[in-house]
Amino acid sequence: MLVVSDLWARYGNGDWVLKGLSLSLKDGEVGLVIGDTGSGKTTLVRALTGVIHLTGGLAKGVIKVNGVELSGVEPRGRSRLIGVLYQDPAIHFTYPRIDEDLELTAIENNVGVKDLLKTAGLSNEVLGKLVTELSMGQLQRLAIAKLVTRGVKVIVMDEPLAHLDQDAVELLIALIRRIKRSGVSVLMLEHRYEHIIGSVDKILQLNGGKLSEPSNLSVLHRRRYIIRSVSDNTDHSWLKLSNVWFKYDDSYVLSGINLTASSSRVIFIGPNGSGKSTILKLILGVVKPSRGKVTVDYSRPVLYMPQDINVVMSMTDTVGELYLELAKAAGRDASIEDLERELKALEININTSDDPLHLSEGQKRVLMLIMAKLLKPTLMIIDEPTSGLSDRYRVELAEFINQSNLRVVMATQDLRFASLIRDSDVFYVRGREGYVAKVSVSEHVL
Repeated sequence: MLVVSDLWARYGNGDWVLKGLSLSLKDGEVGLVIGDTGSGKTTLVRALTGVIHLTGGLAKGVIKVNGVELSGVEPRGRSRLIGVLYQDPAIHFTYPRIDEDLELTAIENNVGVKDLLKTAGLSNEVLGKLVTELSMGQLQRLAIAKLVTRGVKVIVMDEPLAHLDQDAVELLIALIRRIKRSGVSVLMLEHRYEHIIGSVDKILQLNGGKLSEPSNLSVLHRRRYIIRSVSDNTDHSWLKLSNVWFKYDDSYVLSGINLTASSSRVIFIGPNGSGKSTILKLILGVVKPSRGKVTVDYSRPVLYMPQDINVVMSMTDTVGELYLELAKAAGRDASIEDLERELKALEININTSDDPLHLSEGQKRVLMLIMAKLLKPTLMIIDEPTSGLSDRYRVELAEFINQSNLRVVMATQDLRFASLIRDSDVFYVRGREGYVAKVSVSEHVL
């Protein structure tokens, strides 16, 4: 059982982000916390695990798991009772090979590797693979199995659906249902909650530093998204992939891909591991095709938002310095005052003196979009643009893209977001099979 009472948290001498927050979960109960980007969900995770003290923050209040008070316990001690599934599950693995990593976990916890695989719902086929060869969903399920095997009583899942396709979402939900039966409690913090509302026991909304029961969730619960093939009548393309093959090692992730796009807004959708991120890198030019040709008609500057946004956030120590660095790279004049004005208008709780790495995932992506608005690149390439974004900011991002004169190329699992982008070329990709289809995505209310 998890009991949190009168929890306060802040960074440095700033305003309190959490203001006397309280919540409780029974054994085997699944709780869902929703809230706007910047509302404090990431801070809640850091406060529960104790790592907020390692980032210059302060947390005070009562945190109990199975009656054990954890408020004064260091993060390592808390991890025996509270486990966290981070957005990037790869950080849960010590060794590059899956079999080596699971063998270590098995030895440390006196279980068999087969037991770990059974908990994760995976076969022996993954044992001979590298961590980098598994899909996001497979890594997540293995990471959860490792936490369960370690004996944690509560698992906190930070945006677990952010990079999952619908099949992977269903497999994750099935795993959560299995671990519920063992008495493990789960606290999920999620923006794409329309996929999981029917699978949780308790829903709470974080607003103003406190938790309360939300309203108007029924409409989202009834939303489904339909993908339909459309005819490709492209006349004047600015983007073209001609018989493109690409492999990282010995295995091709793209096998003879052909497509043309004329719209200034191009979206790639498809299953996890389908090659969407690789296509973005080919368009950007950071990798070259093994065979075939990529033709892109654009001029500099280009702004790239990778799936791992921390690659950009780690460039400087402050938000203001990051903006000036990106402006310099783009050959643009920049004013810190302009950035401060945009940050204030969006009420996103970001200051130009903040360390970019200490922001939540959603705040990092909103920050990059604000910078894009100010720097006006000729081309934006975005991998999973809505990761960490609440519905409000997903809609605002869609409107920014719809109204801008920018060329924008995106890869996303977020079909709701894809349905909001007007006059776009949408491609469904299964790269290993060499399959590409031009499609439309529309919302269907049940």
